[in-house]
Amino acid sequence: MIEQYDSTDQHVRATAQSLVEMAAAALETDAASLWWFDQEQALLVARYPEDRMPTIKVFADMPEVAESIRAGETQLYVRSESTGTVREWMEQAGIAVSLRLPVEGSVVSRHFLGLSWETEEHPPVDTILPTARRLANHIALALTRIVARRVQYESALELSDNVAQALVIARTALEMGQLDTAKQAIDRAFAETQRIMGRLSRDDDTGTLRRMYASDTLGAGADLHPPR
Repeated sequence: MIEQYDSTDQHVRATAQSLVEMAAAALETDAASLWWFDQEQALLVARYPEDRMPTIKVFADMPEVAESIRAGETQLYVRSESTGTVREWMEQAGIAVSLRLPVEGSVVSRHFLGLSWETEEHPPVDTILPTARRLANHIALALTRIVARRVQYESALELSDNVAQALVIARTALEMGQLDTAKQAIDRAFAETQRIMGRLSRDDDTGTLRRMYASDTLGAGADLHPPR
């Protein structure tokens, strides 16, 4: 079990490291523009609107980008319906960031900060496939690190397995042009993250998770920093 955990731990570290690179490549934008950075901990935080997606946090140590955001040199792009929540985070962290969408209904809001397919027009298959597959897969793997420290290790493996299975279905459906089936499969992948993270959400209000993220308990920060 220890060897199995160590292997997963290393894989998740690599996943967190490549998350920023994935965002830039899949969305063809500056990865720093997609995230909110915690001023106090200088940790990379990705969070989805509660009414659309589960609360998901993935961390990496990138203080130079956090400083760029605080200095107003990097813009934060958010979905329009989440601006109120994000603005509240900004005020609490003391970060002044302009909240705007680069383009209404853009690939950033549609694929990265939601995957909700809110418009009637489906994005092209070649756009959905790499973004949805990699995003959901990275989320699942990164959650493995968090979940394994809070609930049974088998539950974390179950999460990754279930998400991977849903993504295989989505990929096959997309290649066959079955966009509705693909959407349903990706929705199931995110439902899995919501189910697992629901076990952790009760502690979030008390700051327990925040303290854990900043401690060696989860190995956040220095463990996950991308190469300079």
